Amino acid sequence: MARIGNGFGIDPVDPRATCWCLVGALRRATHFSNTMSFTENAFARSRRAFSQAYNYLEPLIPYGEDMIGFNDAEETTQEDVLKVLDTALKRL
Repeated sequence: MARIGNGFGIDPVDPRATCWCLVGALRRATHFSNTMSFTENAFARSRRAFSQAYNYLEPLIPYGEDMIGFNDAEETTQEDVLKVLDTALKRL
């Protein structure tokens, strides 16, 4: 979901992360982490924010893919992912 400069995988909310897949970027934006310690209330809020963002974006994914399948498909480009995000922003 995220990587550091040398390509090593890391939690998306880790400050050392330098690149993210689409779901990792949503987790980063909503501070949703399974590895960082939060209060139960903060974890619930970040999980709810992540779920809302995910559910908002999922119907915008082309080809009938789920978000992870779309992001990981060999033919999906960074431009394709950015188009989904641009469409989402226009619909807000």
